[in-house]
Amino acid sequence: DLVSTGAAVGWLSRLLGYGANGQAQVFEAAASAPDTLVPVALPFVAVGEQGALWDNDVRGTLLGLDLSHSQEDVARAVLDSIVLESRRCLARLRDLGLPAGDVYVATQYPDRWFFQRLADASGRRGIVGEPGETSSAAGAARLAAHAQGTALPPSGGTVLDLAPDPVHGQAWQRRWAEY
Repeated sequence: DLVSTGAAVGWLSRLLGYGANGQAQVFEAAASAPDTLVPVALPFVAVGEQGALWDNDVRGTLLGLDLSHSQEDVARAVLDSIVLESRRCLARLRDLGLPAGDVYVATQYPDRWFFQRLADASGRRGIVGEPGETSSAAGAARLAAHAQGTALPPSGGTVLDLAPDPVHGQAWQRRWAEY
């Protein structure tokens, strides 16, 4: 997965003037942007990329930005880039022979709009756990247990359980080609 998705959303919140705790406003702004003419972003705004591409020198960018774009368009572009890069990471794991099952997400911001987009783009069911009861460490423990042939029971309650929409998945195929 991406190294700094939470940090990228926090950075975007500050950049767009929502402040240090304005992550919910970032999701609201992005959801309000129309699907047309959104710039293409690369989400590598921290220490490079340490998922599918593994390049510490890669940096974030916005492509196709012009004077017609709003802060909502920029928010949409960055959040879409996180979705698309997550899709790349999931595809890489599949290519390495790991099963293409459900995606369990640990987050402090269980935004339905955003995680539905992740489910649609990846073609996988997305399950978002209870904030504070799920974590990246819990995910790593699950992977280790799976590698040993065992399974851990789900931790925390399920906040969102989202099935992918195949129609929206086709739109994400086009977005992936742009990306």
